Amino acid sequence: FDRTVDLELQADCFAGGWTAWVADGRATGFEPGDIDLDKTVAGMLAIRDEPGTSPDDVYAHGSGFDRVSAFQDGFENGAGKCAEYADEDVDRRTAEIEDPDVLASGGDWPLEDGPLSPDGEGLLTKLERDLNSFYTRLFDELGTEFTPVGDLVLADPATDAIACGGDTLSGDELDYAALYCEDEHVVVLDGEGLVESLNDLGDFAVASEVARLWAIAAQTQLGVVDGDEAGLQADCLTGRWAAWTFPRTPEGGSDSDELTMSAGDLDEGIMGFLAYGAGFGDDGRTVFERTAALRTGFFEGYGACEEYGPLG
Repeated sequence: FDRTVDLELQADCFAGGWTAWVADGRATGFEPGDIDLDKTVAGMLAIRDEPGTSPDDVYAHGSGFDRVSAFQDGFENGAGKCAEYADEDVDRRTAEIEDPDVLASGGDWPLEDGPLSPDGEGLLTKLERDLNSFYTRLFDELGTEFTPVGDLVLADPATDAIACGGDTLSGDELDYAALYCEDEHVVVLDGEGLVESLNDLGDFAVASEVARLWAIAAQTQLGVVDGDEAGLQADCLTGRWAAWTFPRTPEGGSDSDELTMSAGDLDEGIMGFLAYGAGFGDDGRTVFERTAALRTGFFEGYGACEEYGPLG
């Protein structure tokens, strides 16, 4: 092993392989109760490296995203897959970002436009522009045209009435709302409850939920939103968008013209999954499944998202 982190992630991978073996009922003399994989995700986040830690640090164990990814690798592919973690010829990609500034400050960008934002623009403004740019590029690769989402609306349930899908939503109907309104072609979120609660976890918890809704808008335009695993496909596409914002070099810069991911952001996205269960839809997906889909899009690209259904 060239890096301690690869040894540690191999251990997480072996733990995933063993857990799958137990879940299959193959552990002689050991009868576990129901294995709650969502609790495993929470546990790995609890023992992650502090955001901003270098993956080359001799004490590095991996970011929460990396540790969960390694566990899922073993769970899905078996312990034999974990042997590759020691193979120098295999690309051992990790998502841990070294950043001393994040170690000191937390690295969150203000949500709203104003003087607290370094360039005057808040994260939500940048997200709206960036996600429309990302899906325009992705649709070009698919050989079709993306119609940009018209607006990102932050609703106040106490005062607002929002047109969505031929209805007018207000009060309790907007509490913790996270919606793509097809007729109006806008994304609507409860700005007082949901957005503030997600932002308490970190700015990328907000960003990943907004990105999920943009993915649903894209799926709607492609006519694939009604598939059995459309919710997981939306998480996969969100993972692909996250990779678009991932820094290309240690010095920064990403494929996005608007945003570059900072240390700990992917962990914040998973924390959002944990805080709000399987999501806001009715597909009943677990946090473990949603995280696996996010990881698939991040590491393998949008083409891999077709394992959840065709993209058109």
